[in-house]
Amino acid sequence: MPSKFLILSPTNSLSKDGDRYEGNFQQGKFNGIGTIFYSNKSWYKGNFINGKKHGQGTETSSSGLTYTGQFENDKPNGKGVQIKGEYSYDGDFNDGVKEGHGKEFYKESSYTGNFWKGQKHGKGHWIHSNGKLIYKVLN
Repeated sequence: MPSKFLILSPTNSLSKDGDRYEGNFQQGKFNGIGTIFYSNKSWYKGNFINGKKHGQGTETSSSGLTYTGQFENDKPNGKGVQIKGEYSYDGDFNDGVKEGHGKEFYKESSYTGNFWKGQKHGKGHWIHSNGKLIYKVLN
């Protein structure tokens, strides 16, 4: 990612695509705390190691989906929270997708249980906001 950026100052760079980075560099790569603003209106603020998102950070996509949590090799990994509109997810991520235990909240219902490759999987309960069990997942 950083190789396409022109370093304008010790803490500022710009890409040919219009992406902008503000933060720390080490050996020409993003390192430490920084913010990258993409030309498609998405952005990331957090920690970088060797030019990749790594550690704690927040990323908002151009569609409005916001993820706050742990990153590893440019992808959500570990504990994190995703929010978009009336939807939210609080739980585990692996290689950019929901995997492990988590809780999803919708306007009228919530799901608590396991996820695998981004899908509800294994033990879990989906409950309506009135408290009624919608279904139990047991794959």
